[in-house]
Order: sequence, then structure tokens, then C-alpha cells
Amino acid sequence: MTLNAFNPSVEKHAPVMDDTSYGMTLKDAEKNLILKTWKKNKGDVKKTSEILGISETELREKLTAYSKEGADLAWLLTARPKTLLLACAGILTGAAPALREDNLNIPVLLLSLLTAVLLQSISNFCNDYGDSVKELDENRIGPKRAIHLNLITRNELKTMIVILCAVTAAVGVILLYTAFGTERPVDLWCFLILGALSIAAAVAYTVGQKPYGYIGLGDISVFLFFGLLAVEGSYYLHTGKLSASVFLPASAVGIMCMSVLNINNMRDRTTDAQKHRVTLPILLGERLSVVYHILITLLPSVIFFLYLSQNFYSSAFYVIPLLSVLFLPDLVSLARNSRAFNYNRALGRVSALTLLTSVVFFGFQLSEKMQ
Repeated sequence: MTLNAFNPSVEKHAPVMDDTSYGMTLKDAEKNLILKTWKKNKGDVKKTSEILGISETELREKLTAYSKEGADLAWLLTARPKTLLLACAGILTGAAPALREDNLNIPVLLLSLLTAVLLQSISNFCNDYGDSVKELDENRIGPKRAIHLNLITRNELKTMIVILCAVTAAVGVILLYTAFGTERPVDLWCFLILGALSIAAAVAYTVGQKPYGYIGLGDISVFLFFGLLAVEGSYYLHTGKLSASVFLPASAVGIMCMSVLNINNMRDRTTDAQKHRVTLPILLGERLSVVYHILITLLPSVIFFLYLSQNFYSSAFYVIPLLSVLFLPDLVSLARNSRAFNYNRALGRVSALTLLTSVVFFGFQLSEKMQ
């Protein structure tokens, strides 16, 4: 039995049961079937959706609407777990050369990862809040947001943003004290300013009178904050110095994160244009957006190759530039027909491969140190 049995046309002609008959309406039966199947499969959304015969997106929406677990899932979906993992890429990439120099500080690494995840959470929550206020996501192509399903109110979301900002600031202060103590006040104050700017940038991306995410500045902001600041900042927290050579992997990670944003913006190009939201795919047009995406997808591999060769890394590390081969099927599909391209699937893949690159880079460095 699949969930397709509960489509509107069936429900329209089906007798409605109430408490005096079987004590369950058709909607209640659908709800029970969804929850029992989901729990039986231990929360595996993919497997549950296949059994019920509906998409993963539709299943998440129904879970959010029907269950206590779903209410918690609403906040989880608003946080967008895939992008939270993506936020860790720059931190791990910056920590890898610090590890090579025997300067890795484990508490600093863990606090840096937590701070990055919190900053990305602020950005995601603000994105949903700003888009809701400006009614930009009403006809979105991607998964519907919890706020647009009336599962989270604007006031609740606004309150959570304030809480997240406060928690992030507190964790950031602990991180800086752990890294610098009281012996390096200049570094401490410089990073406090950078931290405040990072929180402000996360909020201002989609919130306010003139959010910079709506005027075509999203790509450059992602490059700066997810790439240069995340990687160089992470390296500095461990070593107390900047490195010209670390600029290369910082640029590579920043460009990979730009690729994630570009996939998202290409998917939403039509609806964004209707709402007068300016993104790079709108400025470039359909064909040039495809060319641009192919370039920023493959360029990081070239940059990583240059970095590895200049710094005399062992041959094992050269698997990192080769990871770009995994992008080729999607790039070919995108080049052939960008309108029929599965952007949602590609978005997950690009995010996962960006994180994988940083994990492999850090993991190989750790393996070498343990030998």
C-alpha cells in the first residue's frame, strides 16, 4: 500500500469516518501510516519515501506537519544541515597546514567548527526570515521552508535568530580566549571585530532594507567569508600568523562554496527575477551562467594542484584535485540541458564534495603525522 492511495481525488469520494465509526478520518490514517513507516525505518527519509511512493521533499513536509518529531524537524530543516556541514569545510582546510606545522590546537579546532556552524545557522534562519518578509519563496522550486508551511512563525524565527546571535557571540569569545588568552590583546580585538562583522554579514545577507544577497553580491561574500576568512582565519588561530601559500586553498574552498550558491541561484533564477531579486545567474543569463558554473566547479582542482606542488606534498594528496572528476556527469548534464537539470540533487552533491575535499585534505595530513 502506498501513500498514493491518499491523493485528493480518492479522499473526495471516500466516506469520512469520525469518532462514532472507526474513530479515524482518512487524513488521520495517512498521518498514522506516514509516522509508523518513518519510525519503523528509524527515521530514514529516503527509504520511507520509496516505500510510501512519494518524494523525499513531500515526506519531509508531511512529517513536519503531522508529528511532534516533525515539529522538531521543522527547526532542523530551517537550519539546513547540508549547509551546516559545508560551513566546516573552510575550518578543516585552514587547520590542515597548521597540523603540518605541528601547531594544531584541538580545543581551538572544535570551537572553530562550532562557531562556523552557528554562523551558518544564523545565515540560514535569516535567509528564511528575509525571504518570508519580502515574499520571495512563495513559488520556490526547491523544498518548501517551514515558515512558508506555517510551521514556524516570523516572530518565532526572529526570536531564534536573536538567540543564535547571542550564543554565537559567546562561543566566539570563548574561542578567541582559548586561542589568544590575555597575552595577545591585539589579535583578540582584531578577531572580535571580524567576528562581529561575520554575524552582521550573516544577518544582512537577506534581512534589512537593502540586503546585499538581493543585489548580486552573494558570490563575492561567500568567497570572502567561506573561503579567505574561514581558511586563513582558522590557520591564524592555530599558528598566530598569516600565510601567502594558504591563500590558494582558501581561494579553492571559497570558489567551491560559490559553486554551491550558484547552483541554488540557477535553480531559482526565474522566481528570483519575478520578485526583482538580483543574482549572478540573472545578470549573466542562462547560457553564461552554465559556463560560469563549469569554470568555478573545475577551477578549485587547478588551485589545489598548484598549492600541493608548490609546498611539496606527498603523492597521496594529489587525489584531492582528482575529486573534480566526480562533478563531470552533472556538468555534462547541465551543459546539455540546463532547464531539465536536477538542481536540487546537484546542490546536495556539490555541498558533499566540497566537504569531502576538506575532510580528505585534513585526513591525509593527520595520517601523515601519525606515521
